[in-house]
Amino acid sequence: MIPKENYGSGNTPLIITCYDGYTDIVQWLLHNNVNVDQCRNDMVTGLIMASQEGHTDINGFTPLINACDGSYTSIVQLLMKHKPNIDAQTYGGCNALIFSAANGNLEITQLLVKSNADYKGADTQICRLDGKSPLQIATDNGHASIVVVVSEHMMLDTLSSDSCSVVIGPYDMLKTCKG
Repeated sequence: MIPKENYGSGNTPLIITCYDGYTDIVQWLLHNNVNVDQCRNDMVTGLIMASQEGHTDINGFTPLINACDGSYTSIVQLLMKHKPNIDAQTYGGCNALIFSAANGNLEITQLLVKSNADYKGADTQICRLDGKSPLQIATDNGHASIVVVVSEHMMLDTLSSDSCSVVIGPYDMLKTCKG
């Protein structure tokens, strides 16, 4: 049941079903292209409610960032199908990749990197208030598999520019350029 103070606050079917936890109805609404960005009067979307189990947020967390922070792989996969802004930042400057790197969630990190998430983090130089990038965060937390995935993404991004392509073998990387 929706609290009385929320009646008339601009709730949508998606917001109500997310609030009540009706996953099957949420999936049906998403399948039928409901507007996932439509907000209540207090700027809360249905997916934010779903990803935070009914709690509103004031830190700029998107549904994707919340799902990455909680390591909810299935929710991240569902959200990724609807092409969210993967480089959106919290008010503290963190993006989804920073949270997946910090938590050591390899599957989520791979999804974000495959979608070309900004591996340098927010503002290209600053990721968190302490200035650490996803690569540094994964290293500090001992998440070796995350370090490898993010490092490879950084190398591929660098090496594939200027009409160059990257050929990766089992033990080496070779840069080949046209012209």
